Amino acid sequence: MSQPSSSIVQFPAPIGGVPFSRDFAPSILFACLYGLLAFLGIYRLARSTSRNVMVFSFLAFIIERVVIWSLRAKQARTPSEDFSRSLTIYWQITFSIGFLAIHGIILNLLRCLVVHTTKGTSPTPESSPTIQTEEMGGLRAFMNKSKTSVAIPPLEYGPQEDQPRRRALYRRMFGLLALLSIAPAVIGSLMGNGYVDAVADPKAAASAVQALRPVATLTLTLTQLCIALSVWAILMIPRVKRNAVILLLALEFILAVIPIYHLVITGDWTTSLISTASGSQNTSGEKAAFYVFQALPELAPCVALLIVNMKTTFETGNFGDGIRDPKKKPTSTPAAQGAA
Repeated sequence: MSQPSSSIVQFPAPIGGVPFSRDFAPSILFACLYGLLAFLGIYRLARSTSRNVMVFSFLAFIIERVVIWSLRAKQARTPSEDFSRSLTIYWQITFSIGFLAIHGIILNLLRCLVVHTTKGTSPTPESSPTIQTEEMGGLRAFMNKSKTSVAIPPLEYGPQEDQPRRRALYRRMFGLLALLSIAPAVIGSLMGNGYVDAVADPKAAASAVQALRPVATLTLTLTQLCIALSVWAILMIPRVKRNAVILLLALEFILAVIPIYHLVITGDWTTSLISTASGSQNTSGEKAAFYVFQALPELAPCVALLIVNMKTTFETGNFGDGIRDPKKKPTSTPAAQGAA
């Protein structure tokens, strides 16, 4: 749409519009779905085999979404003249940058997988040069009924060399990407806080749009960088768990739908929060687009990553990957032990 005229005060249409009576059912649905996910997250935390800091992060996001969808359901039953300024600010902030919390979790899981490939491994009992196998029937009936030994190349099962320099490089790379997420978060928060002022002030309206577009562009860039890193890990890191990386790649593709949707609607202006004109984000089609391109892409990664055991699937341990390797305890030499 074109820029607003000077005679009529127009401002950017809010993401998701404002809740009307027809928004009550989908708001209740999403609140219930996130509520069920909260129970799944608590279950993951209760089990030591799946408890890790990533689950805590997901649980915080999920509880926030239970709150926001419950508030939208309540607002859908509220007369339009009683719309809350604070809730309008809150919705614009959380819908514009809230999904970055999921992006950060995906980035941390990818970091755990990539960094884990640089850690040395020791020989295991399964890595012996020969293994004993029982002869089976059917197509193998022609084989001898005695046990046979199969030689295994030592390089296939041998210990892996530790790579501390490469590990430090990977950590710096992922740390830089994590820092880049701060910029859109700050801009989005400031934009949301000043959004309601744009309802009556054309200058504030222009500023809101100028802030929304960079936020959407930056968040889209962050998702594309994560996608590129995932593809690089699959193609260039032999020891990485490819199935786990492919899952993260698919989820990041889904998450990238949200900033694309934001870029599409940044050109929409409205003259009233309760307007139902085209471009107000309050029409039936625009509300459907909001649920499909904003609400569902936020929900899908939460479902997928809580169904799997993140601790074992992504090698997170209890606290994910640290900033640096823990200091090794000094070991006493045989000479020192003899002197003692």
